[in-house]
Amino acid sequence: IPATRALSRLAGEEKIVTKVVRENRARLAAATPPAAAEASELPSRESTPAGRLEKLAAEQKALSERLASLSAPSATFAEQDGVARAIAKLAATPAFPKDIADLIKTAGAAANEAARQLNEEDRLAAAEPSARAAQLLNEAMAGLEAVSRERAIASLLAVQRSLNRSATDLQISTAPNEAAAAQAASTRSDAAQQQLQSEARRQQENGSAQVAGKLDELAKEIAASEVKKELGAISKPAESARSSQSRPQKAAAAQKLQELAGSTARVIEGFQDNEEKKKEQKKVKRKIRNRMNL
Repeated sequence: IPATRALSRLAGEEKIVTKVVRENRARLAAATPPAAAEASELPSRESTPAGRLEKLAAEQKALSERLASLSAPSATFAEQDGVARAIAKLAATPAFPKDIADLIKTAGAAANEAARQLNEEDRLAAAEPSARAAQLLNEAMAGLEAVSRERAIASLLAVQRSLNRSATDLQISTAPNEAAAAQAASTRSDAAQQQLQSEARRQQENGSAQVAGKLDELAKEIAASEVKKELGAISKPAESARSSQSRPQKAAAAQKLQELAGSTARVIEGFQDNEEKKKEQKKVKRKIRNRMNL
C-alpha cells in the first residue's frame, strides 16, 4: 500500500536523522575540553552592584572636577541630580556590608546637596558637597576592596587545607583503602572548585573584580588539571586491587593536588598586602567608623 510504504520510509528517515544528530552531539561533546565544559563564566561587571558603584564613583569624580575647575564647563543640575538619584538607589540595595552601604548613602546625600545648589545656580556652593560625595564613594570602594580580600583569603585558606589533606590522605593510603581515599579526594577537589566559582561570582557582583578574576582562574586551573579523572580511575575497585599498577596513578594524582594547593597559596600571598597597604586599609576603616559616629 503506497501510504504504508510512505510512512515506513518516513520512519526510516527519521531514525537516520536521529542517529546523525546523536552522533554529532557526541562528537561535539568529545571535542569540548573538560576545562571549557566545567568553566563558569562570571557575570558582566557593569551589570553588578559593585560595577555600578565604580561607574557612579567615576561619574561623581568627573562632576566634582568640573565644578572645581574654572576653565571647564560646569556640571549641570540634571547631571548631578541624576547621579545623586542613582547613588541613593544603589545605597538601598542589600548588596554591600552595612558600613559600605552607609558610606554610599552619605555620599548620595552629599551629591543631592550639590544638585540642590546647582539648581539654585550656585556653582561655588555646589563644589564642596560634590567633592565630598566623590571622596565618600572612593572610600566606599577602598573599604569594599579590603573586606573582599579578607573574605577571599579565608575562603582560599579553606581550599588550600582541603587540597593538602586530600594529597596527604592519598599518599599514606594502603591498598585496602586507597579507593576510598581517592573518592574522598575527588569529592573535596570538586567542592573546592565549586567554592571558588561561587566566591568568584559573589566577588564579581558585590566585591572586588580583581579578586573575582583570580578566584575564577584558580577554579579553572583545578578543572583543567583533570585531577578528578585520575582520582576516579584510582577509586575503581578493579584498579585499586592492582596496587602495583595504581601506585604511579596515586603518586601523580597526589602531586597534582599538591601543585593545586601551591597555586592556592600563591594567590593568597598575592592578596596579602605589604605593611604599608595594610596601614592604609586600617586608615580607611577608621575613617568609615569615624564618619558613622558623626
